[in-house]
Amino acid sequence: MYSMFSDVIAAVSTPRGKGGVAVIRMSGEEAFSVGEKFIFPKNGKKLSDIAANSVFLADIKTQDGALLDEALVTLFRAPRSYTGENVVEISCHGGILLTENILSLATLSIPVSTAFSKYILSFNVLERKFLMKAIVSSYIPEK
Repeated sequence: MYSMFSDVIAAVSTPRGKGGVAVIRMSGEEAFSVGEKFIFPKNGKKLSDIAANSVFLADIKTQDGALLDEALVTLFRAPRSYTGENVVEISCHGGILLTENILSLATLSIPVSTAFSKYILSFNVLERKFLMKAIVSSYIPEK
């Protein structure tokens, strides 16, 4: 199968802060495994075990397990998607803060080397990713 990217990309597909519902899409061969890190279907199944072209209710949780939102999630399996790759589409409540938080969860789940090499993450998001994963220490390097 042809793939423009060898890994996963994530983006908000709706206008920023303009509606009651926001759509965030992840596309790529590993989209399901990336989604499994923060999307928890109410039926208890893993994303990879759910049938293609299915819509289901799921909890979106932060890395520490706190509930961020309930969302409708749609799965499309390659090659029967509009990108030709596996696609996870999250239809969550709208608003800038929630949408950005869910997008951050998606981008935090993508390996840094992939995200950086494919120019998926901006330097701010990349910085945030390292800070969230790192143990905060009082060490300050000398100038």
